[in-house]
Amino acid sequence: MRTLVVDDIDENDRDNHILSNARHVVVSPVLDSTPAYWKVKLNDRTFSAIMTDEEFLNKMDKEKIAFAKNDILIADIETIITEKANGVPDVKHYIRKVHQYPKYTESKKVQQKDLF
Repeated sequence: MRTLVVDDIDENDRDNHILSNARHVVVSPVLDSTPAYWKVKLNDRTFSAIMTDEEFLNKMDKEKIAFAKNDILIADIETIITEKANGVPDVKHYIRKVHQYPKYTESKKVQQKDLF
């Protein structure tokens, strides 16, 4: 997937779908406070989605939020489908707003590991 969104596409050539409060299983997060592709699973389908929720990214950085395999995010996801010049659909996913996430931080995670 490319990270570039084409701005000059006619609205008629673009199909948007928003799924609110979707339950995503985190497969591969990016623990950086910049928009990046996260690998998530939704309805038994794994795909990459760009995390665009700036508020969540800032909070993640400030509070050192940590993630583990199979953590759950409740978030709004937008899917934008455009048609390439050759007629092939170009599908991009964006995590627009995170509503719920695991409430542990890196330091708590390390402390828990030390206990066992």
